[in-house]
Amino acid sequence: MRYVIDEIIDDKVILESLSDRSVIVVDISFLPEKIHEGSVVLKKEKFELDLDYEYKRKKLLTDKLNKLKELE
Repeated sequence: MRYVIDEIIDDKVILESLSDRSVIVVDISFLPEKIHEGSVVLKKEKFELDLDYEYKRKKLLTDKLNKLKELE
């Protein structure tokens, strides 16, 4: 399952599922290093960064924002 990092608070990380929008809170020690808000992680046996999906997601969101700006 894929999650986006919604918020990092001290040693806790709030993850939002990209499939059903459910939210879980995990200890930061279970996540890869160099995460940030907006990072996409994939949970297999452990959490792994999914940089390809993160890039595609950011591009999609940027394209949508640019289309909305064109409508103004």
